Amino acid sequence: MLTHSNADVDAVAASCAVAYAVKNLGVEDVKVLIPEGISVDARDCAKICSEALGVTIEVYRKNTVPMASSIDVCVLVDTATRVQLKNLAVLIDNCSALAVVDHHAEREELENLVLAIVSPESSSSSELAFKLVKALGIEIPHELATLLLAGILSDTRRFLRSNPTTFRIAAELLEKSADYNEALKLSTPRTDLQRGSRIAKIKCILRHVGFRVESPELLIALSEVGAFESHCANLLLSIGYDVAMVLTEDDALKAVRIVFRAKSDSVERAGIDVYNDFLKPLIEKFGGGGGGHRVAGAVVVMRRDVDEVAKALGQVLRMRFGSKIRVFAEERVQV
Repeated sequence: MLTHSNADVDAVAASCAVAYAVKNLGVEDVKVLIPEGISVDARDCAKICSEALGVTIEVYRKNTVPMASSIDVCVLVDTATRVQLKNLAVLIDNCSALAVVDHHAEREELENLVLAIVSPESSSSSELAFKLVKALGIEIPHELATLLLAGILSDTRRFLRSNPTTFRIAAELLEKSADYNEALKLSTPRTDLQRGSRIAKIKCILRHVGFRVESPELLIALSEVGAFESHCANLLLSIGYDVAMVLTEDDALKAVRIVFRAKSDSVERAGIDVYNDFLKPLIEKFGGGGGGHRVAGAVVVMRRDVDEVAKALGQVLRMRFGSKIRVFAEERVQV
């Protein structure tokens, strides 16, 4: 199993479930490989996966890759493009066959693909992993049911982004002895307790540029931080923006990563798609890749200069909205 770098709760839970299922089909050598690291929020989930469910999880830091001349099958979980695999992307070429379990709408075409369980309508990859394990007729133990419920709670932000199927699956997991309180605890962000996260959020606010689009009204924010991009994007939404795009320089890829979040009702009302309308033009211009949903995702742009990419993104916004867009210009408090 391969999942994206800085694996979140949904990625870890879904990867664990798929690996657990494959192991129970009789495959001996099954591992979950994660590039660069596991997010702070998901480390307890990874511990449960390895200790309680017996799934091997290996993390490969920057510039390191596992020794493998050939791999029978690689399963990409919660991963829309090989760029998200960072240093483990080279393994794709050694895989005899590829399978995908993912809920992102925008994704890269892959060669040697033999199985694609892809559903953009699903709120999380944990939903799809649950359906797969269930279809294979494998009994879901208490610990795995709790992990999958945590993955759903995390990616839906406690059911803020969901549909009837999401609730049905959550109910099934509870019937299979998932511990709701434990899942809630596992899905609650822990980075807010870290000084680094708080500093990143303050920098996110201080550095951001706000745009206002008229008719229909749409508030868009751009910012730049060194870490905790998704938390900063969510913060910008929480203070009133409809769309937030946060840029970070990625030293390993020598590129700029952009994490985006948006309010579904706002983008539907405005008739926009953040990935296709704003970020895909940057990929076409500079190279790179990415994926996600209409309201959440990430891209990598093959330029190392954050300012250059930010200016290009500003140009895309101005071309899209013309005279309807303007920058918020407010004076700072004088001290």
